[in-house]
Amino acid sequence: MKLQSRDLELFYWINGFGFMTIPQIAHWMGRGYETARRRVQKLSDHNFLIPNRILHHGPTIYRVSNKGCAIIEDPVKPLAGVRLSTFRHDAALVDLALYLYKLHPKCQFVPERRLRAQESHKYQKVRSHNPDGHLILYNSPKPIAIELELTQKSRRRLHKIIRGYQRSFTYERIWYFVPPGPVEGVLRNVITTSSPPSLFDKMERPTQDPLFRIWQWEDTPDEKNLL
Repeated sequence: MKLQSRDLELFYWINGFGFMTIPQIAHWMGRGYETARRRVQKLSDHNFLIPNRILHHGPTIYRVSNKGCAIIEDPVKPLAGVRLSTFRHDAALVDLALYLYKLHPKCQFVPERRLRAQESHKYQKVRSHNPDGHLILYNSPKPIAIELELTQKSRRRLHKIIRGYQRSFTYERIWYFVPPGPVEGVLRNVITTSSPPSLFDKMERPTQDPLFRIWQWEDTPDEKNLL
């Protein structure tokens, strides 16, 4: 099979997140579902991609094989298996990255898997915590830390992470994406009690850009609302 440069880019993208579904691949390709399905099927037939079904009524996901990773010389090892406990979060992170690319076409999104693999990357961990990704905007000297919180962490854990970000000079901003409801409420409370008022994006929208910003994030990719 003759691989195209776009196939190699796809391998790199999929392996950065661990897996993708055909609708997500179609979105990334900018093509229709059937076009993406046919290409993915061909890549799977030649053992570049590995299909898996995690949930009985869920979509088939595709991981990059050892063969695919070898072709692109990816330092990130192919995902050995998908954890059911983090499946929803990991799948939603792909949707989030695709959405951010739509908002910022010239941006670069570096998922956590790649951050962990960069042994000497210049962006140091925040007190043993890596964000879910780095969003690097065009001409921006520092990345934006992206945090996708679909389930509620303990207040103690959140407080530790928030304080770590406040002590760090690594990031331009920290963007939290959360579902509306209790998760958002607890996060807002922890940030406001841990931060000087000027650092938090309150609903009044302060004139100065805040360090922390919260976006509402629904499971459906089309339903995004910046607070």
